[in-house]
Amino acid sequence: MIAISHGGATDASAAASGRQGRTAFALAAVLVYVFGLIARDRAIDDKAVLIVFSLVMDTIFVALLIVNQKLIDRRPPTSIDLAAWGFILLLAGGSTLSMVAIALFAETLTGLGLKPLALSLPHRFIYYFFIFLSFNFAGLWLRIQFRANRTALSAAAAESAAARAEMQRLRQQLAPHFLFNGINFVAVEIPERPQVALDMLGELSSYLRYSLEAADLAAVPVSVEMAALEAFLRVQSMRFEPGFCYSLAADDAARECPIPPFLVQAMFQETVRPGAAGGVAVDIRFRREGSALVVTLAGLGGDMADAGLAALRNRLELLYPGRYRLDQGREEGRPALTLRLSGAPS
Repeated sequence: MIAISHGGATDASAAASGRQGRTAFALAAVLVYVFGLIARDRAIDDKAVLIVFSLVMDTIFVALLIVNQKLIDRRPPTSIDLAAWGFILLLAGGSTLSMVAIALFAETLTGLGLKPLALSLPHRFIYYFFIFLSFNFAGLWLRIQFRANRTALSAAAAESAAARAEMQRLRQQLAPHFLFNGINFVAVEIPERPQVALDMLGELSSYLRYSLEAADLAAVPVSVEMAALEAFLRVQSMRFEPGFCYSLAADDAARECPIPPFLVQAMFQETVRPGAAGGVAVDIRFRREGSALVVTLAGLGGDMADAGLAALRNRLELLYPGRYRLDQGREEGRPALTLRLSGAPS
């Protein structure tokens, strides 16, 4: 089974979001510096003074923007409601008053060669207030979205972990039950039919090897699953001969398709009763249709149990949520179960 580090996935998402937020803020800060230079170009003839004055003023401006973001971090709302709007408006208003006061004081300093800026007090207030409010709203919205995404990611990771734990439990139910019955059969057959017992031990050994090798795999090629399925069916045939026979086939295109280990064995065990009166003949076929893998079990012999199909659907929903189709029907007059799988298992 492939392990997933939930904390690692969430932390990676947090780091990526943090990098994107810092990049956006840095770009916006650069625009503040550029616009400040352009706005003051006609008021300051000395270009050196223009650059130094703009750097100082706009660095104070950017510092206030950063302070606003830090304060938003310390009081993180969960939605943009009236309280959140009131908070960011208060921050924007206080920062605007501070910035206007600093700008007016700096422009009155002698020795800088400043000409009066053609901006009225309302214009100054609107300019700074608009930028502060825009930054605060963007920062608040991004934080709310980030928290919502992180919560969703954590929930999805927990759901995935639960699904994989359930899959592991279902897998563990299959092999011990099958091996226990097989070993009991070998013990019974050793005195009277030692060769049959020896053959079954070989098949059980093959199946057990596959069980161990596939225990930590989310998917295997159909060709590998078929080899294990062949050993599984041979054991069933020995146990229930002559009342059980089978055929197993796959087209070339289907042999390399991924399929969860033990899935077809689970389909068989949930729907087929090898010891049913009158005998059972099962045909299992794999084929590929476009990008989908289609598995057919035909000639199940008798009605399929609703409880077995419900358990099978639950397992498929864990493996292929919304990406499978399981149909009951008849094929050449025989009961049949057709499973269509799209994509790789989750």
